[in-house]
Amino acid sequence: MLEDRLFAELQAKGFTCLEGALDPQFLEACRAQVEGLIERHGDRFFSIVQPYKSEAGAFAQLAETPGFVDLLRNLARRGHSAAAADDFELYNVLRVIGGREATKGSFEFHYDATVVTVLVPLYIPDGAPGTTGELVAQPNRRGYRGSSIVNIAEKALLQNPLAFEYYRRRYGAGHRDVIQLQPGNLYFFWGYRTFHGNLPCETGKKRATLIFHFGDPHAGDGISSAILKLRKLREQRRLKAA
Repeated sequence: MLEDRLFAELQAKGFTCLEGALDPQFLEACRAQVEGLIERHGDRFFSIVQPYKSEAGAFAQLAETPGFVDLLRNLARRGHSAAAADDFELYNVLRVIGGREATKGSFEFHYDATVVTVLVPLYIPDGAPGTTGELVAQPNRRGYRGSSIVNIAEKALLQNPLAFEYYRRRYGAGHRDVIQLQPGNLYFFWGYRTFHGNLPCETGKKRATLIFHFGDPHAGDGISSAILKLRKLREQRRLKAA
């Protein structure tokens, strides 16, 4: 059973891949939608929160595939608890890197706020190591924190300009945890427990990823959901301001 296999691999390694999981026609439809968004917002760095709702089209197909949300819900339930999974709404982000801002967003290592993360590469450029936006992931590096306040404090220490500059010096193309993403594959990892980020892209190159998050380890305190809402508002303002 797929769920059992994924859960076992996540528990053992914190990271797993379903190779060739996406239909080529679906991938091309997503890419066409990305091209339309680049025409609208410019060839630059931008992200859109909940594109499977706001943009619909191909982005919604995976979210609406029978069993996809159930799979994530069950993984979140088994990886944390029923409380984390049962009342959670699928959270989705499209992240596009391109143009003269191809290095923006790199080395911004972080932990996700949710139990499980699925990374869907749409565009991954070719090039020399360290210039194609490779993923760097250190799975299962931390456990679940007892409260969202502790989690927020920890993230504040790890996710700031000084920390990002440190990561820039520490992580590079030769790091042992570098993963070269391949469009067509689906990458699963425990988002809350995995320290991860991406290397820079060369100027003029294009990288686009569709990311799905599921499960709130701090369900019930209201803070996590408020943070997700704030992020959506922030990204909407950035798009309007550009």
